[in-house]
Amino acid sequence: MSRFLIPPEQLKQRAISHRIDFDSTRDLTPLSGAIGQDAARRALRFGLLFPGNGQHVYVCGRPGSRRRQMIDSVVRELKPEPRQSRDFCYVHNFSNPDRPRLIRLKSGQGRAFQQQMMRIGLFVRERLPEILGNDPIRSRCESRLSAAERDVRELLRPVEKQLKADGLGLLRSQSGANARIEIGVRMLGKPVSFEEFRDLVARKQVTEEERRDIQEKIEHHQPEMHRIARQIREIWHDAQRQIDQIKTSETARLLGEMTAEIARQFRADGVDLFLRDVIDDILEKRVGHDTGHLADPTVLYGVKILKTDSGEKTAPFIAPELISPGSLFGGVNPVWRSGERAVASFHGIHAGALIEADGGFVVLDAEDLIDQPVLLRRLVRSLRSEATEILAPVPEQSQSAQSLKPDPIPIDCGVILYGDADAYGKLASLDREFAQQFRVMARLRESIPNDEEGIEQVAALLATIIKEQSLLPLDRSAINAVIDHVLRRSGRADRLVPDESDLAFLLREATFLAGEAGRDQVGHTDIEQALEARRERASVAWFEALELLSSGTRALETRGRRVGQINITTTLATLDQRFALPVRIDIAIGSVSASPQAHWTGVDQNGDPFSRPVPALAETIAGFLHLDGNAPEVRLSQSGGPPPGSDDIEAAMAPLACALLATLAGVPVRQELLISAAVDLRGQLTPVRRITERVEAFYQACLADSLSGKQGVALARRNVDRLAPDQEIIKACTSNTFRLYGLDTLTQALELLTGQHPGTWQDGQFTEDSLLARARAQAMQSSQS
Repeated sequence: MSRFLIPPEQLKQRAISHRIDFDSTRDLTPLSGAIGQDAARRALRFGLLFPGNGQHVYVCGRPGSRRRQMIDSVVRELKPEPRQSRDFCYVHNFSNPDRPRLIRLKSGQGRAFQQQMMRIGLFVRERLPEILGNDPIRSRCESRLSAAERDVRELLRPVEKQLKADGLGLLRSQSGANARIEIGVRMLGKPVSFEEFRDLVARKQVTEEERRDIQEKIEHHQPEMHRIARQIREIWHDAQRQIDQIKTSETARLLGEMTAEIARQFRADGVDLFLRDVIDDILEKRVGHDTGHLADPTVLYGVKILKTDSGEKTAPFIAPELISPGSLFGGVNPVWRSGERAVASFHGIHAGALIEADGGFVVLDAEDLIDQPVLLRRLVRSLRSEATEILAPVPEQSQSAQSLKPDPIPIDCGVILYGDADAYGKLASLDREFAQQFRVMARLRESIPNDEEGIEQVAALLATIIKEQSLLPLDRSAINAVIDHVLRRSGRADRLVPDESDLAFLLREATFLAGEAGRDQVGHTDIEQALEARRERASVAWFEALELLSSGTRALETRGRRVGQINITTTLATLDQRFALPVRIDIAIGSVSASPQAHWTGVDQNGDPFSRPVPALAETIAGFLHLDGNAPEVRLSQSGGPPPGSDDIEAAMAPLACALLATLAGVPVRQELLISAAVDLRGQLTPVRRITERVEAFYQACLADSLSGKQGVALARRNVDRLAPDQEIIKACTSNTFRLYGLDTLTQALELLTGQHPGTWQDGQFTEDSLLARARAQAMQSSQS
């Protein structure tokens, strides 16, 4: 099988030290954004300079790719001007108080409009009562009262003569509109009340006959007195109406002059209607009436500014820290309480990011929307309709709140979401219109070329992290050590995958170690010690897991051959590192059917059972054995280790297919060999992720069991350029104590695992008595039984 071996010299990492022509990160200019992302920057520029029509932007990149910093960098570079800038204000709706009116003003006019309406409110509260109570208004009102008094006296003169002739007189207890008149009895030349007259009768100063005579006269004049009383009330009411008209006319004149100036200054839809409603409300409720129970005019006639121009020449960029309906769309807060009742007012309306960013952009983390599907759908709906509604919160059970529904607000802003590809897929599945709105994909590449320019960009990233986090600078040897680390983590010898969060953690620990040693800059030793400390922390969990896998009746085996047993790898993450673990899979095969089931089951490291469907495995076997769509039932039983993720299942497809075919043929497979590759429907092996970690995991397991010289890992030949093993593995391959193989097809993998030629398909059958012929025959026999 030597033809499949990967030469050790092909595994050696490229030398990079000689390319660095700077001595320290002090010599480098920090980055302003992400590195090596020209295509993503061009897409983002397009989205920023030509927004609208569903051209919102999704910046797609993994965490640590500086996707957020790239957005900030492009914004600083372009400094886009606001497409438009409007001031949004809410005012009271006098005809429907639950529906505050929206007024859209020109840029910067909101504050002036608010001040003018405050002037109106203060005038009504403080100056208007004073004006109406002073000359010349007071003189005109007093003149009308005097005229009314004269009319009353003229009306009463003939009545008083008639009463006097009958020994009676007229009593007036008050004057003005509240005056009361009644018939009295003349005693000693002046009228007294009938009650006083009866007291005289009781004291025998007046006879009972005289009392009856007086009472008859009073009753005779009473109808006429009622008529006179009505006339007097009409006189005073008419006088009061005229006084109110005087005050109303003067108030209307004053307010008309004030509001005319406002209407001329602010020519916008809704302003004239609002001003007319304000005047009508003042004239109807505040002139000639008690106003103690009414709302303060500075509040009722005031203006709530929702958004006003900041005066900046660049478009606003709003990035709310917490995503909620209130922070994104705005809301309504109670502005005061009346007992246990929360009272809402248009003054409690507040803007959200979509409104504050009018003419600009809102920047959101996609992850914040995944757990809030209702919020996502509302966002997409608002972007489609180019308007947003501000909704009052649902009141608590113990309270009640006035239900306000303000006028919808037109929005003109672009939305920039940033997240990874998985987040985009989840959002698209939550709302079918999401992809139609976020059509501009600014995709950040996960890797950059491992060349001089790429290395300089990584070094600049290091300088950026050091500056942002106030860390110690790196000397040349430390830079080389970090780039070596980046290269190994990239999984490819020709590519670099710098992860900012990983590098920041590494530099912080290296700074700590250098500081402990009294150095003013980080050197190669500090980086290596930080990496070693990280490996030690990870290895505790790794070796604990490996120890469990290497013990018991179903232990991992790295020697010998077994039927129905194969080794694969799954991955496990710690706080600061992800590593792979080799695990053993036992295979049980059932009958062949047209709808076979393939399940991967096991118990994880916490003792919890898991089950994963693997439909692609059945399809691969059915196609490879030419079973016309039929395939055997398969149960894969994993012994310990973490449950497989999607990448792990993909990396296990080739070894599982080989083991399944060998099991059908009754052929044992080598346990000292790990196959780590995916396979397509044509039987071609394809690359998998984290190939370096998978190789190193199996090497460590073999090393723990002592190297035999036969152990090794086989991978897809197209995966070799992504392999960056450490020097220990390269040395083991050079000394032939460990082997690495590069394969192209599933039949090559099967041959390497079994030591037998699998056979070829020709004229409707496999080579007679070959491994594949026996496997197919067994499958066909299972199908017939």
